[in-house]
Amino acid sequence: MEKKDLTAADVWAKFAETDRKIAEIERIFNEKFERLGIRLFRTLFPDYAHSKIYLGIAATYISDEVAEEAKKLGIGLLRQVGETVEYETNWVRVY
Repeated sequence: MEKKDLTAADVWAKFAETDRKIAEIERIFNEKFERLGIRLFRTLFPDYAHSKIYLGIAATYISDEVAEEAKKLGIGLLRQVGETVEYETNWVRVY
């Protein structure tokens, strides 16, 4: 098999293809999560079947766009700031 040197266009095309696949996986997950995610979690972990479940995103950086979407969905935010962790949970809801 002949080895081919990749051009910048080849690398970019591969990246774009991968990015589209990731976006599609995220779209499918987001569409089904509300309906199946928590129910599946409760099935897989029956000890928590009757517990209140809260969701959160933890990161050293959370973009404004992600933060706004999390607020709409009732998901808490935890950010590392230096040696401490800041949290925003005023809008968190039970799933």
